[in-house]
Amino acid sequence: SKCISEDGGVPHFILDSNERCPFLNEKGLCDIIISEGEECLCEICKNHPRYKNYYSDRIEIGIGIACEAAAEMVVFSESSFELVLLEDDGEETDSQLWEREFFQLRRDIFELLCSGDGDIWKKVEKAQLYVCDRVKKYGVSEMTKMFLELEHLDSDWERRLEELGSNTEITVEELPASLDSAFERLAEYFIYRHLSDGAERGDIAERVSFAMLSVRMIALLCAMEVRKGANADKHLVADIARRYSAEIEYSVENTETLIDRMFDDIYG
Repeated sequence: SKCISEDGGVPHFILDSNERCPFLNEKGLCDIIISEGEECLCEICKNHPRYKNYYSDRIEIGIGIACEAAAEMVVFSESSFELVLLEDDGEETDSQLWEREFFQLRRDIFELLCSGDGDIWKKVEKAQLYVCDRVKKYGVSEMTKMFLELEHLDSDWERRLEELGSNTEITVEELPASLDSAFERLAEYFIYRHLSDGAERGDIAERVSFAMLSVRMIALLCAMEVRKGANADKHLVADIARRYSAEIEYSVENTETLIDRMFDDIYG
Protein backbone atom coordinates (compact mmCIF):
# COMPACT_ATOMS: atom_id res chain seq x y z
CA SER A 1 0.00 0.00 0.00
CA LYS A 2 1.15 3.56 -0.68
CA CYS A 3 0.12 4.33 2.91
CA ILE A 4 2.69 1.93 4.38
CA SER A 5 6.47 2.35 4.38
CA GLU A 6 9.17 -0.20 5.19
CA ASP A 7 11.99 2.31 5.63
CA GLY A 8 14.40 1.01 8.26
CA GLY A 9 13.10 -2.54 7.83
CA VAL A 10 10.04 -2.00 10.03
CA PRO A 11 6.68 -1.53 8.27
CA HIS A 12 4.79 1.54 9.50
CA PHE A 13 1.97 3.82 8.43
CA ILE A 14 2.81 7.04 6.59
CA LEU A 15 0.97 9.78 8.48
CA ASP A 16 -0.62 12.64 6.58
CA SER A 17 0.25 16.33 6.93
CA ASN A 18 -1.94 16.54 10.06
CA GLU A 19 -0.19 13.55 11.68
CA ARG A 20 -3.31 11.41 11.18
CA CYS A 21 -3.30 7.76 10.23
CA PRO A 22 -4.12 7.44 6.50
CA PHE A 23 -6.74 4.81 7.29
CA LEU A 24 -8.84 7.12 9.49
CA ASN A 25 -11.83 8.45 7.58
CA GLU A 26 -13.48 11.86 7.96
CA LYS A 27 -15.53 10.55 10.91
CA GLY A 28 -12.40 9.45 12.76
CA LEU A 29 -13.22 5.78 12.19
CA CYS A 30 -10.78 3.14 10.96
CA ASP A 31 -11.43 2.02 7.38
CA ILE A 32 -9.53 -1.22 8.03
CA ILE A 33 -11.95 -2.25 10.78
CA ILE A 34 -14.95 -1.18 8.72
CA SER A 35 -13.78 -3.12 5.66
CA GLU A 36 -11.93 -6.13 7.08
CA GLY A 37 -12.74 -6.39 10.80
CA GLU A 38 -10.64 -5.97 13.94
CA GLU A 39 -8.72 -9.20 13.33
CA CYS A 40 -6.80 -7.45 10.53
CA LEU A 41 -5.35 -4.73 12.75
CA CYS A 42 -1.62 -4.58 13.47
CA GLU A 43 -0.37 -5.06 17.04
CA ILE A 44 0.03 -1.36 17.85
CA CYS A 45 -3.54 -0.61 16.76
CA LYS A 46 -4.89 -3.59 18.72
CA ASN A 47 -3.11 -2.54 21.88
CA HIS A 48 -3.17 1.28 21.79
CA PRO A 49 -3.63 3.03 24.17
CA ARG A 50 -3.00 0.10 26.51
CA TYR A 51 0.38 -0.51 28.14
CA LYS A 52 1.60 -3.43 30.25
CA ASN A 53 3.85 -3.79 33.30
CA TYR A 54 5.24 -7.29 33.86
CA TYR A 55 5.86 -9.01 37.21
CA SER A 56 6.69 -12.56 38.22
CA ASP A 57 3.07 -13.48 39.02
CA ARG A 58 1.02 -10.96 37.10
CA ILE A 59 0.74 -8.61 34.15
CA GLU A 60 -0.73 -5.21 35.00
CA ILE A 61 -2.49 -3.33 32.21
CA GLY A 62 -3.40 0.33 31.98
CA ILE A 63 -4.47 2.89 29.41
CA GLY A 64 -2.21 5.70 28.26
CA ILE A 65 -3.64 9.21 28.40
CA ALA A 66 -2.22 10.26 25.02
CA CYS A 67 -5.60 8.93 23.86
CA GLU A 68 -8.32 11.55 24.31
CA ALA A 69 -10.91 9.06 25.56
CA ALA A 70 -8.43 7.50 28.00
CA ALA A 71 -7.42 10.92 29.34
CA GLU A 72 -11.04 11.76 30.03
CA MET A 73 -11.63 8.39 31.73
CA VAL A 74 -8.74 9.06 34.11
CA VAL A 75 -9.44 12.73 34.80
CA PHE A 76 -13.21 12.42 35.19
CA SER A 77 -13.10 9.40 37.50
CA GLU A 78 -14.56 10.22 40.90
CA SER A 79 -13.06 7.19 42.62
CA SER A 80 -9.42 6.52 43.43
CA PHE A 81 -7.26 4.03 41.58
CA GLU A 82 -8.23 0.36 41.88
CA LEU A 83 -6.74 -2.79 40.39
CA VAL A 84 -9.26 -5.19 38.86
CA LEU A 85 -8.41 -8.90 38.48
CA LEU A 86 -9.28 -9.97 34.95
CA GLU A 87 -8.04 -13.55 35.03
CA ASP A 88 -6.97 -15.99 37.74
CA ASP A 89 -5.74 -19.55 37.12
CA GLY A 90 -6.39 -20.46 40.75
CA GLU A 91 -2.78 -21.42 41.49
CA GLU A 92 -0.88 -20.09 44.47
CA THR A 93 1.84 -17.66 43.43
CA ASP A 94 4.74 -16.20 45.33
CA SER A 95 5.95 -12.78 44.28
CA GLN A 96 9.63 -12.07 44.62
CA LEU A 97 10.59 -10.19 47.78
CA TRP A 98 11.35 -6.96 45.92
CA GLU A 99 7.93 -7.15 44.29
CA ARG A 100 6.10 -7.55 47.59
CA GLU A 101 8.00 -4.59 49.00
CA PHE A 102 7.32 -2.61 45.84
CA PHE A 103 3.56 -3.30 45.87
CA GLN A 104 3.36 -2.19 49.52
CA LEU A 105 5.32 0.98 48.75
CA ARG A 106 3.00 1.76 45.86
CA ARG A 107 -0.08 1.21 48.04
CA ASP A 108 1.38 3.59 50.62
CA ILE A 109 1.91 6.27 47.97
CA PHE A 110 -1.63 5.84 46.65
CA GLU A 111 -2.98 6.24 50.18
CA LEU A 112 -1.00 9.45 50.67
CA LEU A 113 -2.34 10.84 47.39
CA CYS A 114 -5.94 9.91 48.16
CA SER A 115 -6.11 10.73 51.86
CA GLY A 116 -8.66 13.31 52.91
CA ASP A 117 -6.03 15.51 54.55
CA GLY A 118 -4.95 18.71 52.81
CA ASP A 119 -5.16 19.84 49.22
CA ILE A 120 -3.69 17.94 46.30
CA TRP A 121 -0.40 19.86 46.30
CA LYS A 122 0.26 19.04 49.95
CA LYS A 123 -0.43 15.39 49.13
CA VAL A 124 1.95 15.53 46.20
CA GLU A 125 4.71 16.83 48.48
CA LYS A 126 3.96 14.12 51.07
CA ALA A 127 4.22 11.43 48.39
CA GLN A 128 7.64 12.73 47.36
CA LEU A 129 8.90 13.03 50.94
CA TYR A 130 7.85 9.42 51.50
CA VAL A 131 10.62 8.28 49.15
CA CYS A 132 12.98 11.31 49.19
CA ASP A 133 14.83 13.03 52.02
CA ARG A 134 14.04 16.37 50.43
CA VAL A 135 11.87 17.80 47.67
CA LYS A 136 13.29 20.27 45.21
CA LYS A 137 10.75 22.95 44.40
CA TYR A 138 11.02 24.20 40.84
CA GLY A 139 10.01 27.68 39.80
CA VAL A 140 7.97 28.15 36.63
CA SER A 141 10.98 29.47 34.74
CA GLU A 142 13.15 26.49 35.67
CA MET A 143 10.42 24.01 34.81
CA THR A 144 9.68 25.48 31.40
CA LYS A 145 13.40 25.61 30.58
CA MET A 146 13.66 21.94 31.52
CA PHE A 147 10.82 20.98 29.20
CA LEU A 148 11.87 23.27 26.35
CA GLU A 149 15.21 21.44 26.19
CA LEU A 150 13.40 18.19 25.31
CA GLU A 151 12.38 17.02 21.85
CA HIS A 152 9.00 18.36 20.65
CA LEU A 153 6.47 16.70 18.37
CA ASP A 154 4.12 19.63 17.99
CA SER A 155 5.06 23.29 17.53
CA ASP A 156 1.93 24.25 19.50
CA TRP A 157 3.33 22.43 22.53
CA GLU A 158 6.57 24.39 22.26
CA ARG A 159 4.58 27.63 21.93
CA ARG A 160 2.62 26.84 25.10
CA LEU A 161 5.82 26.18 27.03
CA GLU A 162 7.37 29.43 25.85
CA GLU A 163 4.23 31.33 26.82
CA LEU A 164 4.27 29.72 30.27
CA GLY A 165 7.91 30.68 30.64
CA SER A 166 6.99 34.33 30.19
CA ASN A 167 4.32 34.11 32.92
CA THR A 168 6.49 33.05 35.82
CA GLU A 169 4.05 34.27 38.48
CA ILE A 170 1.53 31.55 37.63
CA THR A 171 0.98 28.98 40.40
CA VAL A 172 -0.90 25.69 40.65
CA GLU A 173 -2.64 26.97 43.78
CA GLU A 174 -4.70 29.47 41.76
CA LEU A 175 -6.70 26.63 40.22
CA PRO A 176 -10.04 25.90 41.93
CA ALA A 177 -10.27 23.08 44.47
CA SER A 178 -12.94 21.50 42.25
CA LEU A 179 -10.07 20.23 40.08
CA ASP A 180 -8.19 18.55 42.94
CA SER A 181 -9.71 15.14 42.21
CA ALA A 182 -8.61 15.39 38.56
CA PHE A 183 -5.01 15.96 39.60
CA GLU A 184 -5.24 13.18 42.19
CA ARG A 185 -6.25 10.77 39.43
CA LEU A 186 -3.39 11.99 37.25
CA ALA A 187 -0.91 11.55 40.12
CA GLU A 188 -2.15 7.97 40.59
CA TYR A 189 -1.91 7.35 36.86
CA PHE A 190 1.71 8.51 36.59
CA ILE A 191 2.72 6.49 39.67
CA TYR A 192 1.03 3.34 38.36
CA ARG A 193 2.48 3.67 34.89
CA HIS A 194 6.05 4.74 35.64
CA LEU A 195 6.95 3.36 39.06
CA SER A 196 7.13 -0.24 37.84
CA ASP A 197 10.49 0.07 36.09
CA GLY A 198 11.96 1.69 39.17
CA ALA A 199 11.48 -1.41 41.30
CA GLU A 200 14.36 -3.28 39.67
CA ARG A 201 16.38 -0.27 38.51
CA GLY A 202 16.46 1.27 41.96
CA ASP A 203 15.23 4.70 40.88
CA ILE A 204 11.95 4.80 42.78
CA ALA A 205 12.55 8.29 44.22
CA GLU A 206 13.34 9.73 40.81
CA ARG A 207 10.23 8.21 39.25
CA VAL A 208 7.95 9.47 42.00
CA SER A 209 9.48 12.93 41.52
CA PHE A 210 8.96 12.64 37.76
CA ALA A 211 5.32 11.67 38.31
CA MET A 212 4.68 14.63 40.58
CA LEU A 213 6.58 17.00 38.27
CA SER A 214 4.30 15.83 35.45
CA VAL A 215 1.17 16.64 37.43
CA ARG A 216 2.50 20.10 38.34
CA MET A 217 3.42 20.93 34.76
CA ILE A 218 -0.04 19.92 33.53
CA ALA A 219 -1.59 22.06 36.29
CA LEU A 220 0.57 25.09 35.44
CA LEU A 221 -0.41 24.87 31.76
CA CYS A 222 -4.06 24.62 32.83
CA ALA A 223 -3.68 27.69 35.06
CA MET A 224 -2.21 29.63 32.14
CA GLU A 225 -5.17 28.73 29.93
CA VAL A 226 -7.63 29.72 32.67
CA ARG A 227 -5.95 33.11 32.93
CA LYS A 228 -6.55 33.51 29.21
CA GLY A 229 -10.27 32.79 29.65
CA ALA A 230 -10.59 29.02 29.38
CA ASN A 231 -13.07 27.26 31.64
CA ALA A 232 -11.41 25.79 34.74
CA ASP A 233 -12.96 22.37 34.25
CA LYS A 234 -11.91 18.76 33.82
CA HIS A 235 -12.20 18.95 30.04
CA LEU A 236 -9.31 21.42 30.09
CA VAL A 237 -7.25 19.15 32.40
CA ALA A 238 -7.87 16.13 30.16
CA ASP A 239 -6.84 18.04 27.06
CA ILE A 240 -3.59 19.35 28.56
CA ALA A 241 -2.82 15.93 30.07
CA ARG A 242 -3.30 14.30 26.67
CA ARG A 243 -0.90 16.76 25.05
CA TYR A 244 1.64 16.25 27.83
CA SER A 245 1.46 12.48 27.49
CA ALA A 246 1.96 12.56 23.73
CA GLU A 247 5.01 14.82 24.07
CA ILE A 248 6.64 13.31 27.15
CA GLU A 249 5.37 9.82 28.00
CA TYR A 250 5.40 8.52 24.45
CA SER A 251 9.01 9.59 24.01
CA VAL A 252 11.31 7.25 25.92
CA GLU A 253 14.12 9.74 25.48
CA ASN A 254 12.12 12.62 26.98
CA THR A 255 10.92 10.52 29.90
CA GLU A 256 14.38 9.18 30.71
CA THR A 257 15.93 12.66 30.39
CA LEU A 258 13.51 13.99 33.02
CA ILE A 259 14.06 11.02 35.32
CA ASP A 260 17.83 11.54 35.06
CA ARG A 261 17.27 15.20 35.91
CA MET A 262 15.31 14.15 39.00
CA PHE A 263 18.28 12.01 40.09
CA ASP A 264 20.64 14.96 39.77
CA ASP A 265 18.32 17.22 41.75
CA ILE A 266 17.66 14.68 44.50
CA TYR A 267 21.21 13.43 45.04
CA GLY A 268 23.35 16.13 43.45
